Amino acid sequence: MSINCVMKISSANICAICGKPLLTTFAKIRAICGKPFLTTSASICAICGKPLILHSLKFSLIFLFLFNGYLTSFSQSKNPYLNFSEDYTNVITARSAKIVNTLDIADSMKYYRVLSIIVEQYRNLSATHDFKDALIKQKKDQNITDKDAQINSVKDSANAALYLMHARFLAVLASELDANQIEKVKDGMTYNVMHNTYNAFLDMLPELTGDQKRYIYTALYEARELAMDESSSKAKHAMFGKYKGRINNYLSAQGYDLAKRSKEWQERLKNEDKSKE
Repeated sequence: MSINCVMKISSANICAICGKPLLTTFAKIRAICGKPFLTTSASICAICGKPLILHSLKFSLIFLFLFNGYLTSFSQSKNPYLNFSEDYTNVITARSAKIVNTLDIADSMKYYRVLSIIVEQYRNLSATHDFKDALIKQKKDQNITDKDAQINSVKDSANAALYLMHARFLAVLASELDANQIEKVKDGMTYNVMHNTYNAFLDMLPELTGDQKRYIYTALYEARELAMDESSSKAKHAMFGKYKGRINNYLSAQGYDLAKRSKEWQERLKNEDKSKE
């Protein structure tokens, strides 16, 4: 397909089938076949003939290309970063279903619309990170004088693309879910690490002040937003680890001996577990 096709669809945000903005029709049931957007064969771009579910991803990757001079690569008909195996699709669909199952959605059509939205986000994240990593590897293998600067440019471009995808993802979710349900989606995508870690700090340090609690919660909230955009469990936990380090530094500056308190807390937890046996 051509660049012009992607840009036309993405900039206009118009569904080639129903003519409505993609933000309001994305992942909804199509009148042509009555099936969810994720599985319907009718959800085809009238210009390029490709499934519309790929357009937001391609727009994000184009954004990344524009910063690094690789726009012409997008004209290739077979792009490995846009092709997903059936096994991978099954894995992320099952992962997404576990999240959607916590949302108490009674309407089956709405259930599958939300499922489609989350599956698409996982695809987008995987492709964008894989493409970023490939570009970085390419830069490292090149004999260029400004290698570090070009690698940093790739990272910055990827972060910008991820930021746009993050905002769009939350906007589309908001068209289907309320605020509490969106929070559950965020927690599901990040293994509930935010709340588990926050509760652990409160349990370990019950004397924390209101200001200290707010600092910890705010830091973990920011970590969760960023962890949502990582493509692997390891990377998500690493993001939280980065922010937990900041929290530890903050608490140490506040006078807490975290090594001592952590050891005491672990001992208390062990004793509590033994008492339950």
